[in-house]
Amino acid sequence: MKQGETLFSLAGRYFAALPRPAGLWWVIADFQPDPIHDPTLSLEVGQVLLVPSVRTVVEEVFSEKRRQESAP
Repeated sequence: MKQGETLFSLAGRYFAALPRPAGLWWVIADFQPDPIHDPTLSLEVGQVLLVPSVRTVVEEVFSEKRRQESAP
């Protein structure tokens, strides 16, 4: 991780293949043992984060099954 990076910048880099990748900052935030609530804060250099793969995001986070489970 580089100086000044945020969840927005990491999501933009790791999820570039997806539509509006920086808007997926919450996916990275939710994957942390201690969720991060403010995507605009600079992360600490050397901080270790769990970043799910694009495949995980597509197959698990945005799956049709999950949408049906969360529908009212």
